[in-house]
Amino acid sequence: MGKILLVDDDQSARVTLSIALKSEGFSVEIVDGGEEALQRIDQGAYDWVISDVNMPGMNGMELVQRIQAVRPDMQIILISAYRSRDELKDLKICGFLEKPIDIQKLYRILRHEPVPSVEPFAPWINRFTGGLTTKSRTRDPDRSEVIQFKDALARQEFEKRTFNFYELLEKKVEERTRELLEKQRNLEDAYFELRKTKRYLENLIDASPECVISTDVEKGILSFNTMAEKTFGYTRDEVFGNPISILRPRWVEKKNEEIYEMTFREGRWNGESEGMRKNGEVFPMSLFTSGVLDEEGKIIAVLDMSRDITEEKKMEQQLLYAEKLSVLGQLAPKIAHEINNPLHVISANLQFAQMVQDDREKVKTCLEKGLQEVGRIEHLTRQLMDVARPTELNICELSIEDVLENTLLFLKDVGEIKRLEVRRNFTRGLPRISGDQSQLEQVFRNLIINASQAMEGSSSRILTVSTRFLPDLRYVEVTVSDTGCGIPKENLEKIFEPFFTTKEKGKGNGLGLPIIKGIVERHKGRIEVTSRPGEGTDFTVFLPTGAQAAGGH
Repeated sequence: MGKILLVDDDQSARVTLSIALKSEGFSVEIVDGGEEALQRIDQGAYDWVISDVNMPGMNGMELVQRIQAVRPDMQIILISAYRSRDELKDLKICGFLEKPIDIQKLYRILRHEPVPSVEPFAPWINRFTGGLTTKSRTRDPDRSEVIQFKDALARQEFEKRTFNFYELLEKKVEERTRELLEKQRNLEDAYFELRKTKRYLENLIDASPECVISTDVEKGILSFNTMAEKTFGYTRDEVFGNPISILRPRWVEKKNEEIYEMTFREGRWNGESEGMRKNGEVFPMSLFTSGVLDEEGKIIAVLDMSRDITEEKKMEQQLLYAEKLSVLGQLAPKIAHEINNPLHVISANLQFAQMVQDDREKVKTCLEKGLQEVGRIEHLTRQLMDVARPTELNICELSIEDVLENTLLFLKDVGEIKRLEVRRNFTRGLPRISGDQSQLEQVFRNLIINASQAMEGSSSRILTVSTRFLPDLRYVEVTVSDTGCGIPKENLEKIFEPFFTTKEKGKGNGLGLPIIKGIVERHKGRIEVTSRPGEGTDFTVFLPTGAQAAGGH
């Protein structure tokens, strides 16, 4: 029946298709890439080449051109999960099949039998295709109902809608970020002015937009401005002489003691804490404390300036969530590929089981293989839901190794680092850190995706993730290194600026690194970058261990 060379980088797909072809009497040899396929063709005689289009290194279209340059008579069939026939129209091939493959159609092509003209575009069309698709039924009993685009214009409209969706998403993120940055600039200006006029505070205190409270060295309240009355719900007379602890929930009592100790020791404290209103409602607040000095430089009182940041926290979570969705948008083609490969295996096994339905053992084997691939899809979709789900801030003790392993596993499952050589240089027994697992995974997910994209044109694709402990500083250090194109020296100081990006449109909005920097700094850490243009880049994140990460500074 002819000798076939099968070329596919996905092991499950090529093994399953090979079994189906051999069951029909074809002689099949399998390889996992274009270079090896060319070597086999040079050494042996083949009647057919069946090749996947999307493969690392040499793709299927390049392979067709290379084969036809030396064997113009070679019969070639291309298969793909997300290429269209229109993209391949200039290639002289005998057939094109979309994954999941219709096995019966493949058999007809190989036997030079007539092939029905109705072609399925894909097993599923998402919600953006409303009004663009049509259902058509075929009389062939071996084929099920399929969904097609109405015409080429409908396909173009689908692509346009998808593009517009991501443009809208980027615009929303930009708008929210501009609002946040504008509010932050306004607050910084107000804070600077208050510092400048500190000695005149008693005359201006009541007009301040911040909650301004002063206490004696025993933490008894001495003054309470109008904004403090509005925010906390007490009048001045109600709080005068009472301890500042009446404005804090019980569970931050220890932290409040540490804040005052640091204020007396270092002169001030700046960070975030929690306040409690008269009605018992607890809210997040930014807090700045400063020692008030007498002529001899001795602290005689403490100035406490705070602000309700409930709305800012909501906006911050919305921004983080939008960036998560932006990253998932960039990964969408690879996610589709990782889902379509197991779908191809499931489809092939079900079709094969239908052909051998009288052989219970063979049917059982096909169903078991299909169930394995269903589990593979279920695992991937569960991970995607976990990543995309909005989460509340949850500070707890974490193992940095667990954070990194979870991140690498997710990116491997969605295909982002599948073609990279990943090296883990983890120091065992590292101290635990305090932080929010979801946000820290977002940090390393973005850094690794950036590294992967930087290596797209490199001959060497090595991703290295390293950890170590810096005992003198009590910091855990995590370095993400790549062997990509590097960052030009003139851009190194700009990469953490909002909206600065050198990526092509659709691959980045210039928000990833600024958000990463913000998350790291909220964990009381810092991020550094070194780069060697043409050789690679190292991003290093320093995170404090234990209780250091939970306090202010």
